[in-house]
Amino acid sequence: MIAFETLFLGLVVGLQPVGVVVGPQVAAVELRLDGAAVVTLRAAPWQAPCDFGADPQPHVLDAIARDRAGTELGRARQWVNLPRPDAEAHLLLERDDHGRVTGARLTWEHLEAPEPERVRITLDGVALRVADPHRFTLPAHDPSHTHLLSVELTFPEHMSARSDVVFGGDVGANAEAELTAVPIVLAEGAVPPTRAAMQSWFAVAGRHIGVVAVEEPSVDVVMVEDQGAAPLWRMQRRFNQRQPTGGARFVEADPDEDRLHLIFAVPRVLTDLPHKTRSLFPSSPPLELGTRNLFTRLSRVTFPLASPDEQALAEAVAVAGIDAAMSNRPRAVVLAYANGPDRSRWSPDAARRFLADLHVPLRVWLLDQRQRGVSATPWGDAVHAGAGPLLDEALTALRAELACQRIVWLEGAHLPQRIELTSAARGVRLAR
Repeated sequence: MIAFETLFLGLVVGLQPVGVVVGPQVAAVELRLDGAAVVTLRAAPWQAPCDFGADPQPHVLDAIARDRAGTELGRARQWVNLPRPDAEAHLLLERDDHGRVTGARLTWEHLEAPEPERVRITLDGVALRVADPHRFTLPAHDPSHTHLLSVELTFPEHMSARSDVVFGGDVGANAEAELTAVPIVLAEGAVPPTRAAMQSWFAVAGRHIGVVAVEEPSVDVVMVEDQGAAPLWRMQRRFNQRQPTGGARFVEADPDEDRLHLIFAVPRVLTDLPHKTRSLFPSSPPLELGTRNLFTRLSRVTFPLASPDEQALAEAVAVAGIDAAMSNRPRAVVLAYANGPDRSRWSPDAARRFLADLHVPLRVWLLDQRQRGVSATPWGDAVHAGAGPLLDEALTALRAELACQRIVWLEGAHLPQRIELTSAARGVRLAR
């Protein structure tokens, strides 16, 4: 009955045209941004401008179709400035006559590749072996307990898709349709809380949100590489070429492992294909996130040559935040800062606020050895990582932070910046 004609797959700011397509019974369309009315359309071309603000921020855009009597005929929803993969997966649970979950069907969509290179299915964190991922049965499980079924598909060009459903126990029937993953950070010495203990810990606009699962999966780190960083990596590699490398290798990481992705801060030339608007910056495949000799691995990653004047650090950091949040794992963005130029449309403060909205921590590693003793940057306080041992120390500290993160799955779909901890929460904070 109604669908969006305008799809916002990239970072969206400012005044943008929003168009919808409707069926013949539709007499009016109400556009709502983050729950607030924007405009009501009553005739073709069913298009109006919508102001998404000067700085990037997560949004939810709704289009509600009504007939002449004002009765709702249908609605379409679009999440803006939130993870929107070019590949998607969908899980549909199958039940027996008594309502118990017995299996699942898996479907997927990809803009270019019809089949994934790898399919990983887990039940409560344990990998399942299935003959046919399109339709499979589940092993015996206790229906009185809550269970999390997850699937991650890997496609060519390092693209992936994930779907998660929760069932069993006291989970509502709609939980398998909409879930929100939010990372929390345990206080030092705090005991990891149970799902039952957290039932009154989260709220949106004063309304409690049910917790359906708690996970401690592998981590994702997305590093934005200032264009000035590459020569420093190579210089460090030459300086340390006679020292042992500790087995550092250029190895693509398995999805089960801790992963490191690199994003080069100079955007590539845009194409006219709408689905390419998210891929603004060259990126590496997922690499192993080792604990030592990180500079050796980084020095082996090459990106296209580009003018330093084309660099857009703030936009690259914002894109990195979306990429880090997409996998629903413990996450962080690292800016490998070499004091390079920045031609972004917005400021470092705006990019930092955007990552805070996404619950993605940002850490700044200062690479220029000439700035030893300086910790303040336009991006906030930084740690020095301009030599092999310092880089290893920074990575060790980051991994210790990430080890305190847990992923909590909440009932329903929510804008991340609206999720808050209640006064009942103990020993945790939302990741920032």
